[in-house]
Amino acid sequence: MGRSDSSLPQVIYPQSELLSRRRWRHSQIIADHFWRRFIKFYLPGLQTRGKWQRESPKIKVGTTVMIVDSNFPRALWPIGQVSHHPGVDNRIRIVEVKVKDKTYVRPVAKVIQLPAIPE
Repeated sequence: MGRSDSSLPQVIYPQSELLSRRRWRHSQIIADHFWRRFIKFYLPGLQTRGKWQRESPKIKVGTTVMIVDSNFPRALWPIGQVSHHPGVDNRIRIVEVKVKDKTYVRPVAKVIQLPAIPE
């Protein structure tokens, strides 16, 4: 309680400064120290990373997907079915999508899985 905190910066003030000015400068140093640590350690913990935090839904053969193509407006993105998804390590990274008579190979990040239509 009576000891100085070792995590705070120790400052030596000249004797010519008034006591109130020393207290004010010391409080500013403590406030700067607080905000530096707040921004560096606390704020990054508030923003959760979406990547690698949860497993993405598995895309199966026959799933209806929409292919994201930045060259076209969203209304013209092709819709097709997944015909094959190669992967040797059980991670689906690339899928083959059959749209009418064409087959596209796209990364999973560039396809949007559409909900199944109930029968």
